[in-house]
Amino acid sequence: MSSRQWSAGGSLTLNAGSLITGADIRARGGDPAARDGTLLIRQAGTAPTTGATLVNLDLDIPSAPAGAISAETITAAGFETLEVQGALRAIGDVDLRLGRGFLLTNLPTNTNVLLHHRFR
Repeated sequence: MSSRQWSAGGSLTLNAGSLITGADIRARGGDPAARDGTLLIRQAGTAPTTGATLVNLDLDIPSAPAGAISAETITAAGFETLEVQGALRAIGDVDLRLGRGFLLTNLPTNTNVLLHHRFR
């Protein structure tokens, strides 16, 4: 007896300002019943200007700050969830349709803390 084998889409984590325009990203699950992928964009620094920037279409990228990402790219790649940690801004009207959800969260605490403890 044969059975279908597939996997859910994975996740991709980017620091804000990372450039993925023109990349061939395939975040869809391996079966219509599978969950599609999650895109996590982290604010690159503590200033709000280091947060994520969204535009509507790839054609809008040249007039946007370096590292902006388009709703068109997110949708075409097959991401069903977008999580942004830290600041988010949009340039113009952005039409982003996600199959599952959008999360805007604070930056994680203690992201730059060095631990001086020895664990056993």
